[in-house]
Amino acid sequence: MREPLVIRGEHTNQEIDDIVQGILSAVGFDESILAKYPHMFSGGQKQRIVLARALVLRPEVLICDEPVSALDVSVQAQILNLLVDLQKKFNLTYLFISHDLHVVKWVSHQVYVMYLGQIVEHATKATLFANPAHPYSDLLLESTPHLGQAPPNILRSDDIHSLLKGGSHCAFSERCSSRTERCLAEAPSLEAFATKHEVRCFNPRRPSLVGEKVGLL
Repeated sequence: MREPLVIRGEHTNQEIDDIVQGILSAVGFDESILAKYPHMFSGGQKQRIVLARALVLRPEVLICDEPVSALDVSVQAQILNLLVDLQKKFNLTYLFISHDLHVVKWVSHQVYVMYLGQIVEHATKATLFANPAHPYSDLLLESTPHLGQAPPNILRSDDIHSLLKGGSHCAFSERCSSRTERCLAEAPSLEAFATKHEVRCFNPRRPSLVGEKVGLL
């Protein structure tokens, strides 16, 4: 907790202690944890400490790569709520990377959907989850499991063509039911579809044809 501040060399020892205690309090700890060893903490507590270590230098942007994927669902909710609170408290911007659409919907404001290393759609959270324009985004939402329902067998890893194939065509064309001859011969660019909504597709799905997706939370 202290080391980044010591390396920076801008604070006295007392100031460093005050900063550390303030950050620990922000993530829900008191001073007693400073006398403990790593093996004494649970997974959720360790994640809070990682957050505190990241925040001690007061960054403007925090990159969170699957930050709750290894946690139980109840602990996930606690960490996600903490992230939202910390964002407001410290005026943070998160680059939040996740495969879990439930988590994405809970924590994000703007959503970027990627397929084979390319951004295929960008929209506000409300727009993306209600009316996805790219066929891959639509499939992602359709394949999300819901309580009491068997998950549909829509997306399979063995369907993905080799990244080494190359060629000038849409990367999603081999799996897309709406592809045309143009999709097989030309790669689309990311273009504005509507206000604050971009899509990489020659035949984006129109909101009136999609319908609202519900039940993700």
